[in-house]
Amino acid sequence: MPIEALGPSDLYLPPAPEPEGAVAPEVGRGGESFAAAITSLLREVNQDQVDASAKVIDLTVHGQGDIHDAMVAVESAESSFRLLMEMRNRLIEGVSRLLETQL
Repeated sequence: MPIEALGPSDLYLPPAPEPEGAVAPEVGRGGESFAAAITSLLREVNQDQVDASAKVIDLTVHGQGDIHDAMVAVESAESSFRLLMEMRNRLIEGVSRLLETQL
């Protein structure tokens, strides 16, 4: 049984459709809502990961592309992911401090 290589389209998950009757979050005067900003950031980080994976697959499986471009894409995706994790940690820390606050 032959093993087939994964392509970039196999790694991307399209955004889930909105459920019927879902209420969209309110947008403040400053622009997009917090939930929309976080969702957008998550999609960008995911796309960086997908692009890096596609370049590595092209290089290793298909023998196409440049190793320098692949390494730059991988490092960029890793930096984006580290930034996302730091934002998550600080958000969790802030919520924890808020919950500990006595009124």
